[in-house]
Parts: sequence; C-alpha cells; structure tokens
Amino acid sequence: MMIDSLGAIGAFLLAVCALPELFSSFRRGYCGTSWGFLQIWFWGEVTTFLYIIFTSMDVYLLTNYSLNIILILCLFYYKTKPPKPEPVIVLENFLILKD
Repeated sequence: MMIDSLGAIGAFLLAVCALPELFSSFRRGYCGTSWGFLQIWFWGEVTTFLYIIFTSMDVYLLTNYSLNIILILCLFYYKTKPPKPEPVIVLENFLILKD
C-alpha cells in the first residue's frame, strides 16, 4: 500500500513537471524551450504511453503520460504562437533641466 502511494506521488509530480514552463510561456506569450527538446519529450511520452496501453495499463503511468502529452501540446501552441509585443515606453517630452 505504501509503495502504491509512492508511485502515485511520483507519477503526479512527473505529470505536472511541465507546469512551470507552461505558466512562464503564458506570462511571456511564447515558449522559450527549444524545438528539439519539445519534440524529443513529446515523442518519448507518446511512445511510452502506447507501450503502457499495450502491456500493463497501469493507471498511474497512463495518467502521468496523458497529462504530460496535454501539457506538451500546450507548449507547442505557445511555441508556434507569435510572441506578445513588448511594451514600448515613450519618454517623449521628458527633460531634466539643471541650473
């Protein structure tokens, strides 16, 4: 029973490991992670997900890989979305005069 809890905690933590990058991408308006990393991560998740489906059907692992695939797809969206324009601060008519 204790080992199942440990597995569930580990699967959950691995499932949400993409959340910090997703939150950062949401704030910035683009994903700064490299295409190579995202592609390898995505295909690793998909192939392992398929392996689990055809062999063990472990609920913890299926949840882990399902959530990660969804989060990576969200990162793909932010990778292909044009970035938000940077705010421009115009300092027109700003002059400091000293006597």
